[in-house]
Amino acid sequence: MDSKILIKKVSHDDADLNDLFDELDKELAKLYPEEAIFGGGVIFGLDVKKKLKNAEKFYFIIAYVSGQAVGCGCIKPLSKYGCELKRMFVKEGFRKKGIAAEIFKRLESEARKRGFRKILLETGPRQPEAIALYEKLGFKERGIFGKYKLIDELAHLSVFFEKEIV
Repeated sequence: MDSKILIKKVSHDDADLNDLFDELDKELAKLYPEEAIFGGGVIFGLDVKKKLKNAEKFYFIIAYVSGQAVGCGCIKPLSKYGCELKRMFVKEGFRKKGIAAEIFKRLESEARKRGFRKILLETGPRQPEAIALYEKLGFKERGIFGKYKLIDELAHLSVFFEKEIV
């Protein structure tokens, strides 16, 4: 990558973060039915435009290149020892430049600082590049977890992963 990647912690209502989330949602809408993203009252994504319960417990970051917000990610506590990786996204045109790996490295470091022993995530089978990235980062496929269990009819649109970070 020619330009330095700057990773910055932000709040859930940061304008750049919300712009990136909007772009991610538009991309996901091309791949999946709406109910797979915001279905059955369970938000597979993360709707930060509504009041986010316990927002202070989440950890949101943005990756900047030359002052432009180009990627983001978040960890969401699930239990005392586990968290969920949410909203990992890098804008088209900035992919395959190591930005996603830098975002994850920062999120993994924060998860470790907070005492989490594992990171879980949900992604979709129509995102082979994301799956390849997660496998490269050390994630292993696992079964369904948490609130995702509430929407059995959408399970075929999800792939679940876990990484031990002890």
